[in-house]
Amino acid sequence: MPFKKAGTPCFFLPVFPAKTVAEKIFRRTANKTKKNAERKKRNRRRFKKSKKMRRANFGERAKEAKK
Repeated sequence: MPFKKAGTPCFFLPVFPAKTVAEKIFRRTANKTKKNAERKKRNRRRFKKSKKMRRANFGERAKEAKK
């Protein structure tokens, strides 16, 4: 992405607004990553719950097996 360098003249800026394009792209990726993080968190929570349930079930089974 062509960003404005220190040596470039100012009249180059309005021709190609690099900042706005970069911001758009950055925002898009940020949204994507945020959504992915949220999905991961949800999945992790679901997985944790099922793990706990499994552990509880296993404990019950072990108790029954001992009797």
